[in-house]
Amino acid sequence: MFSYIIYGLVWLVGFLPFRVLYLVADGMYYVLYYVVRYRRKVVAENLARSFPEKSLRERKDIERRFYRHLSDFFVEFFKPWHMSAKEIRKRCVFKHAEVLQRYYDQGRPVIGVMGHYGNWEWMTSYALLLNPAVSFYTLYKPLHNRVLDKMMLRIRSRFGAKPIPRNDVLRVILRDLQAKRVFLAAFIFSNGAVRGVPFSLGILFAALLCGTNVIVTPLLFALSSIVSLNLTVSLTSLFSGLFLGVITFLYRRT
Repeated sequence: MFSYIIYGLVWLVGFLPFRVLYLVADGMYYVLYYVVRYRRKVVAENLARSFPEKSLRERKDIERRFYRHLSDFFVEFFKPWHMSAKEIRKRCVFKHAEVLQRYYDQGRPVIGVMGHYGNWEWMTSYALLLNPAVSFYTLYKPLHNRVLDKMMLRIRSRFGAKPIPRNDVLRVILRDLQAKRVFLAAFIFSNGAVRGVPFSLGILFAALLCGTNVIVTPLLFALSSIVSLNLTVSLTSLFSGLFLGVITFLYRRT
């Protein structure tokens, strides 16, 4: 029953105008940062490691801006359910789409690798730019709760994207390659470890698809919000970025 209540609340909150949602986000920021102090020690340690050249005051400023962004990100999650195609295209901007379109016209599938940053629910609106013959796959981890899993799928497929469970992704890609279908598959470039060995899904797919007709390329993702805040997604690892650059160069020579 609780899951259905959450489902209904998310559906209702999606009707609120952005100005109201961002006011809610401002309140959430103060609760997270000053009251709950959600993971502030971890954030401070990470910023100290990432920006040792910056002063404590500068890192505190970055820290506060991060929590404001986190709060905005949370309330923006609800909105796509009721956003029109015109509104989402105004607020979620994809530049240089013609670069990928050139590969679609050649009948070549594309693997897009993105940083783990930004609003993925909004990014799925890229499907609005595609010809219906080109499938747009996004990777996701199914939730154990079937009601909430259905909610996530409805939001992420709102504009035509096709979320696929992470355990099925390789099977779906190989199936489409065998059938010579054109697709874009977008993955988060996440780093982790398997039994202590550094592991990246993006690197894995780049290696598996060597010698195929597939283009593997980094993607950048920019958001335009109500306060004209532009967020850019970049690859988080220089080594991984260079690796993908080499792989992309090799594919483009075939």
